[in-house]
Amino acid sequence: MKYTLALDPKATKGGGSSLASEKSILYLVGGMPDGDWASIANSSPVVGTDWQIKRRSADSSEGEWTGHYESAEDALAALQSEIDQTHP
Repeated sequence: MKYTLALDPKATKGGGSSLASEKSILYLVGGMPDGDWASIANSSPVVGTDWQIKRRSADSSEGEWTGHYESAEDALAALQSEIDQTHP
């Protein structure tokens, strides 16, 4: 089965109530395989260019923050590639 991942904004840099008008610093990843979970967060919101991924698989405990990406989209692309390889 092909999984199509997507970013779902959950927190913003400004802490405002409107996720649409603020710069997101935390995303949950939608479209993950059943039982799997992932989030993508900016570990350096001041600079804005150090995005990392945290995953949890259905059969394991929550993982650590991994990777260093220039954008949330770059992190999502890396995660999509990993999902495509492990769930052909």
